[in-house]
Amino acid sequence: MTRRSSSNPLWHRLVGLGALTAAGALWWGGLRRPRSVSAAPPGTTAPQPLEIDLQEGWISGPAGDLFLRSTQPTVERSSPVLLLHGLAGSSDHWRSTLATFGSERALAALDLRGHGRSDTGAITASELVADLTAVLDALGWSRCRLLGHELGAVAALEFRHRQPHRVLGSLLLDPPLGIDLGIPGTELSEAVAREPRTELELQFQPLLTSAPPEVRTAVLRDLERAAGRSLVTGFDTLLGYTPTLEPRGGPLEIWLTGDAPTLPKGSPWQGQPHHRFQRAGHWWMLEPDTPRSSFRRELADWL
Repeated sequence: MTRRSSSNPLWHRLVGLGALTAAGALWWGGLRRPRSVSAAPPGTTAPQPLEIDLQEGWISGPAGDLFLRSTQPTVERSSPVLLLHGLAGSSDHWRSTLATFGSERALAALDLRGHGRSDTGAITASELVADLTAVLDALGWSRCRLLGHELGAVAALEFRHRQPHRVLGSLLLDPPLGIDLGIPGTELSEAVAREPRTELELQFQPLLTSAPPEVRTAVLRDLERAAGRSLVTGFDTLLGYTPTLEPRGGPLEIWLTGDAPTLPKGSPWQGQPHHRFQRAGHWWMLEPDTPRSSFRRELADWL
């Protein structure tokens, strides 16, 4: 197959892109020292990061161990929130979020199958739901809110659809919009299956062109360490995903960055309320705060 140019990537058009319970044997790898992130630049009004106790460890998932980061605030101001990264990402993407809000809110950030430090495994909508169920059971959370980025948005939507009684609300950041790519058969899927890291890096490049250097470094680092099988099956799940948007599982909010396309006509997304953040990049949670664009400042209102 002829190599495609990255000038009009199909990926860009697709996405814009602790209590212990018997159900999920949770074991933490020991408390780490309190962590913090750098302060927001002068002139911004984003919440400032705090020193927090961050627990890190693994839970027993349906198909292997899943790595999890969790905060344990003494006083909780709102319902717990589960943070779900995108394809080829990791829970590292939520470090700033955990540090900023974790002192007063119960937050947990999961490494999806084959990402970060979780065991490898196939990623389908059903398996994402099974993993999230194991995580909530292990944490002792009967209900929570979900914040999902891209592939994490698929996990959030599917869990909301299948277990609405456990979801209080969801925020989707650059979810897969199911745009018709106009490709014969499974050309793109086959390319990813042959060379998952090479092909995905090619598709990521236009989204990284104007990204800050630290964002580019973080994204490519996580891509390199992700398991090939999980990248391939996760990509296929994104490519073929059609959401079920029902008035169950609490409020649903959609955030689109400047890299994301418009909500496609004739799809389940059409007519859904959403917010557009034109100055934000696809990996907005990794970007430093500026006076005109701050993920943490906007997230504070949702939390």
